[in-house]
Amino acid sequence: MGWVDGYRRSLKSVDVEETIDLYFHRPLAYLLARALLPTGVTPNQVTLLSMLLGIACGALIVSPFPGHLGWAALALVLSAIVDCADGQLARMRGTSSAFGRMLDGCSDFTTTVASVGGCLWLLHLKYAGSAWHWPLLLIAVGTAYTGSFHTASHDHYKNVYLKFTVPGFKDSEDVDQAEERWRSSPKGALWLRLFWWLYHFYLRNQARYVQGADRYTPTRLRQLPPFSEVNAAIYREECRAPMRSWSRYYGFGSLVFGMALAIGFNLPEVYCCARFFGQNLAFFAWLRPLQQERSRRALERMGIDVAQVTLAR
Repeated sequence: MGWVDGYRRSLKSVDVEETIDLYFHRPLAYLLARALLPTGVTPNQVTLLSMLLGIACGALIVSPFPGHLGWAALALVLSAIVDCADGQLARMRGTSSAFGRMLDGCSDFTTTVASVGGCLWLLHLKYAGSAWHWPLLLIAVGTAYTGSFHTASHDHYKNVYLKFTVPGFKDSEDVDQAEERWRSSPKGALWLRLFWWLYHFYLRNQARYVQGADRYTPTRLRQLPPFSEVNAAIYREECRAPMRSWSRYYGFGSLVFGMALAIGFNLPEVYCCARFFGQNLAFFAWLRPLQQERSRRALERMGIDVAQVTLAR
């Protein structure tokens, strides 16, 4: 398999790939995945490395040695690259698994907590004693909170898009499926239980948020009809435009890359204000209503009873 063809096969779908991932994180991640392909290194081990790099970012931010912010930013960028590599390696080997998706979600959560905590620490040190100290910290907390809406929405609409447009897509699960898997599987060690708890916490809150934000998008993936070329064409036509905006501005990759720049240049206040005021304005006033309208139109064109979808939630 050639390098270009292999790279394309390692992606989920160009329609849903984040722009920063497609042109920066994933090409570098593909080199790593390609190098690991003939080895015994597993995708789950790669995910754990991504998690460790995310934790290292937070530790480097609070370590006051010369150049520590540059190293912290590099660790965060490397975490994002490795985070892409685990999924690409799994797809190249054909070994994607539900456990791997759970571990990947826990890695993203850990990286977010470490890097956001580091940004809060930078703001605290930079503006201690200033009138801007508490307002900026509150804006940063608000940015983290609303940022969870952004990434959860992107993740949900990405999975719905793939479910409608990619035949045989199984690389996701909803909260009910995850809980059924938990009840039927061995409970294992304490660390495994912690990962399960984090994963369920994320899925439950994602479902709760999407239910309140978009009454026309099912939160249970099993509610969606089987793949058909007709439905795929309809959904792609109606929802490709909002999907591009989700993927350009609101995914985990763009959040992490922007945060890495903010950390590296010690400008967390610029990043937080841009996301809190600019991205939230576009999110609540434009993109979220647009997605709801396009979801409604797509379901109606497919002949799916919107009222029944709403009741089934």
